[in-house]
Amino acid sequence: MNSLERHVEKLFASYQETAEVKELKEEILSNLEAKSADFQAEGLEAAEADQKAVSTLERVDFFFADTVALYLNRWRLEVIQILLLYTLIAWVITIPLTVLGLAMRLHFVLLLASVVIGLIYFSLYLRRGGRLDERIVSFSRKALLRLRKLVWIGWSALILALLIGLTLSQFGSNIWFQRPVLISGPYQFATLAVSYGLPFVSLILPLVVSAALRLVDKYKVGDEVER
Repeated sequence: MNSLERHVEKLFASYQETAEVKELKEEILSNLEAKSADFQAEGLEAAEADQKAVSTLERVDFFFADTVALYLNRWRLEVIQILLLYTLIAWVITIPLTVLGLAMRLHFVLLLASVVIGLIYFSLYLRRGGRLDERIVSFSRKALLRLRKLVWIGWSALILALLIGLTLSQFGSNIWFQRPVLISGPYQFATLAVSYGLPFVSLILPLVVSAALRLVDKYKVGDEVER
């Protein structure tokens, strides 16, 4: 593999090897080889001509209409920070419930998740800087928008299924036999309310995905260029 081929492979390192990408790589390599030949015809040595040809193309994201290049590790660090914040908020909300003897398992799971996410965050935070912060990847904006939409649809369907299942388990016989629902006291009401509220802790996932998408523009490399 010569220097021009290595340069083309490096340019497309973060892209999936689709038919479109393969065709574009071949076209770019052909153009670089033609430029190098022109430079050699002007009197430059082969190595110098290749280097000059390479310097004319340092990025390829503008060949993709909806592609945005971003600093991966900077973006990932803030996304994990947001995930940690949301998890801690959910954990704090469950503290009063544990006093009533409710949501004990969820409280422990959120605490454990906060510790694990916190360790991951501080590990990445301590390793920040230098070449690690300069790592660049390219994403399709359409794919990210599609992912956010799918996550919200999936979450909504999950919540709906859980609430329907909970309602049937709690009041199925009342609904079937058309009997009135009787709540014996404040504790039973609190237990019932918590049962309906706990599934919404999973709202963390779509919120984090939405936040991650918003942060793309904050950490993108320069301005996008239309093809």
